[in-house]
Amino acid sequence: MKKSPKFSPEVRKRAVCMMLERRHEHPSQRAAVESIAGKIGCMPQTQHTWVHQHEFDAGQRESVSTAEAQDIKELKRENRELRKVNEIQNSLLPCAAVLFPGSPGVGQPLPFNVQT
Repeated sequence: MKKSPKFSPEVRKRAVCMMLERRHEHPSQRAAVESIAGKIGCMPQTQHTWVHQHEFDAGQRESVSTAEAQDIKELKRENRELRKVNEIQNSLLPCAAVLFPGSPGVGQPLPFNVQT
């Protein structure tokens, strides 16, 4: 079961904006994050994670953006499903050769061209 986020996307966005606006008032980014985190009621590490994610998404840091991470996650899921289907199909080929003699079996070419 996934834990629902305590802070809405709007609160996260506002907290990041506040940190970026007030960064110059503090000696370091860490100090700015700690100051803003205390005001919105979250842990500094949580705020720091939001700031980093904003920087990734804005292209200010080298990493995978949120959208790219979602795409990768979906592609991995699809890949797992296709591997499972492929495994099932390969396990059924010997049975098909016994049940349907004359049909292409393992290692035999298909009677038609498969386009990829």
